[in-house]
Amino acid sequence: MTINNKEISKLPAPADDFFRQWRDFMYSGKVSFNRGDSPVHGMDHYERVLYHALAVGFEEFGADNQTLEILAHAAVFHDSRRLDDEFDTGHGARAAAYYTRFCGTDSGVVYHPEADIAIRYHDLPDELGLEAIRSRFSDAAAKRALAVFKVFKDADALDRWRLGNKGLDTRFLRTEAARSMVDTARGLVAATSAYDITDMERRIASRSDRSHAMLLIVDPQTDFVDGSLPVAGARVAITALAEYVRTQGDGYAAVVVSVDRHPAGHCSFAGNGGIWPRHCVAGSEGCGIWPPLARALETLPKGFTVLAKGTDIDREEYSLFANKAAASELDASVAAHNISRIDVCGLAGDICVRNTLADGSAIYGKERFCVLRSFTASTDGGHALNELIESEKLCAV
Repeated sequence: MTINNKEISKLPAPADDFFRQWRDFMYSGKVSFNRGDSPVHGMDHYERVLYHALAVGFEEFGADNQTLEILAHAAVFHDSRRLDDEFDTGHGARAAAYYTRFCGTDSGVVYHPEADIAIRYHDLPDELGLEAIRSRFSDAAAKRALAVFKVFKDADALDRWRLGNKGLDTRFLRTEAARSMVDTARGLVAATSAYDITDMERRIASRSDRSHAMLLIVDPQTDFVDGSLPVAGARVAITALAEYVRTQGDGYAAVVVSVDRHPAGHCSFAGNGGIWPRHCVAGSEGCGIWPPLARALETLPKGFTVLAKGTDIDREEYSLFANKAAASELDASVAAHNISRIDVCGLAGDICVRNTLADGSAIYGKERFCVLRSFTASTDGGHALNELIESEKLCAV
């Protein structure tokens, strides 16, 4: 336990008692935490998020015991199913499933759907959480669920000071109460972190250096998200990718997007002897980049490059490198920017991502590639892509 009684006493009643109760519960051994010893997502992070959730929650809701309990549940469980300290988009959904199962046992913890939503969508762009709230709750209940969601997202964000002096961009905080706690949150990290913040900032900066890296996004097109040939999980993956591009994309030396751009009578279509529904026809809406990602890409100061494949009516091209013109242009970009690492993601993981990755590894060397799992969705649940990653010992985060 890292937050002392002096700090706890600054919480108004009953938030102070809720903090003690749920912190004790966290350390009771009843809940398992995949990354409990992590310097980034360990127990001190849980404590501070619990503290911020109750502090901001009290300012927003007052002494509403049920809402404070909902926020406490979200804080305790939100990162419990993390697999690593990287992006790991989807850990919120795994944690929500664990929370639901936990409440279904004889645990004494009462399930709250608002906590489920906050946990499930805390690692995803706000718009996905808001959409889920609107579809799951009636008007009155949705209003509270939305407020809880915003408070919890802010509580989690306030602890980004643990990542260094540039860890938190206060412009993205959603509530006035959270904005008023920025200095408090920074001080709490300084007082309670078990790790040297300056060293952590240095390690993160080194790990995130993309000055000689390329982001290669494979086929993030509307037809593959919610059009004629949708990939399961694509909407979540590509919407999360849009947020990543918006916040991190400018750090890359180059951003390249491959797209299927098929003629109307393409050989891959079922009506022409192929196996796929008609998709990504040149000039169609479905051929376009998924709009949230397109908007994010358009904000990049250095711009981005679109490379088309599948343009020959009689030729299927699952890999970007199967198209000579696209492969040549990509090669020129790799040389021009002195690219030493290529981060790959997109759709579908088991088909075009896998084939592009296999061909690219053969050309440039497998040590140059890294798969961004969180921004990739597959038609087979990821099995084929994972087999390639494991067999070739490729980088994947």
